[in-house]
Amino acid sequence: MSDSAAVSSARRPRLDVLRGLAIVAMIAYHFTWDLGSLGFIKLNIAQTDWGMNIARAIAASFLTLVGISLALSHARGFDFGQFWRRLVLIAGAAGLVTLGSWFFMPDAFIFMGVLHCIVLTSIVAVLFLRVPLFGVLIAAALAFSLPLLVTLKPWPLGWILGLAAFPPRTNDYVPFFPWFGFVLTGLAVGRIFSASTKGVFSPQPLTGAVTQGLAKAGRHGLLIYLVHQPLLIGALSGLLFLFGPGEEDRLALQFETECVQACLVQRDRPSCEEGCSCVTEKLFSQGYFKSGGAVSERADAPQKVSDAVQACMKP
Repeated sequence: MSDSAAVSSARRPRLDVLRGLAIVAMIAYHFTWDLGSLGFIKLNIAQTDWGMNIARAIAASFLTLVGISLALSHARGFDFGQFWRRLVLIAGAAGLVTLGSWFFMPDAFIFMGVLHCIVLTSIVAVLFLRVPLFGVLIAAALAFSLPLLVTLKPWPLGWILGLAAFPPRTNDYVPFFPWFGFVLTGLAVGRIFSASTKGVFSPQPLTGAVTQGLAKAGRHGLLIYLVHQPLLIGALSGLLFLFGPGEEDRLALQFETECVQACLVQRDRPSCEEGCSCVTEKLFSQGYFKSGGAVSERADAPQKVSDAVQACMKP
């Protein structure tokens, strides 16, 4: 192997650190999401606009790093074996995500999540490895804008490409467009820095426990991605079983959270939180959440909710 080829295929610790930071952000986001969905806290981050924007930013960082990595790894020539070994590994992990989500969440299983998107966009992105930089940037701009210009029937092509008029019901949706634009943007950034052996993405080792820890996390990002949610949910579910609120309290918290989200369509958050807290307390005192929620299915339940809303929600 020539020196240039060795440099091109060497690990880039700073790139690993960036992956590690993205992984830490992902774990923090999912931890907050799990706390809300399991009823530990009132906020369900997945149901807020700013929470969704955080999720999109994390996905964008992963895909941008995919493009940078492609450019750096194949800067001195396309390494066919390395590319396909990596892609088969990610595709297998994506298949496990689909299978697992189908088993646990059949109504919202993941068929086009971030791993699926990485596989598809990587295959197409290699075609741009030798395209002039200006052409890569033009293609990125088109990828970002295409969902605004083209609409296809939903399944399967429209949802996979991200060109359907409405998104599918799934717990992780990262379609080809516009996310391919981030991969191409990363590819352009990687192309700019690939010629340097002493620059931002140099193979020079890093010092410091934090940076080394982040780099190690970045090197094992796929494994962490696959196991972090089962571990988080398992641990939190165990804590919920041992120390969490009872069924009545949990249902009341869930009702209040959903009430706030519905209220935000017409009111500001402070008034929604105050009003929904009042509504929940009134319903709780009337036994609305007893018997595993069965009371809420009684014939008089809508009237009870309506009376509580009228008493608590200021005009």
